[in-house]
Amino acid sequence: MRTSALLKLTAATAMAVGLAASSASVADDPAGTTGQARTCFWANNVSNYAYVDDSTINIRVGARKVIQLTTFGRCNDIDWSQRIRLETHGFNSVCSPYDVDLIVPTSTGPIRCPVRGIRELTSEEVAALPSRQRP
Repeated sequence: MRTSALLKLTAATAMAVGLAASSASVADDPAGTTGQARTCFWANNVSNYAYVDDSTINIRVGARKVIQLTTFGRCNDIDWSQRIRLETHGFNSVCSPYDVDLIVPTSTGPIRCPVRGIRELTSEEVAALPSRQRP
């Protein structure tokens, strides 16, 4: 019982730290990928994705938010894959590229594509996307 309470306390503390970090400014973003405040989302709230190019996908988070993920280099087979998986490092919260990897299933096994950039698209950018790039 004591261990369970300790784990709950540790998880609550980590979530509080994560929420505080999510309001950090660009100066606090070591990757320098956003140009604005960090974009945070829960990986389990992703409902759809759309292929943009071999290193970029757009994901829908909740009903309105569209986030663009960019990988380091080419992510093989993402253009024809019917599903992908976001694998988080630690908690389900994603606030920086270091928090998540893109996993693409293939016939020879899953491909892990490390994420280099996370950027929330504005409503104008989403409206300007071709339909095939809109999740």
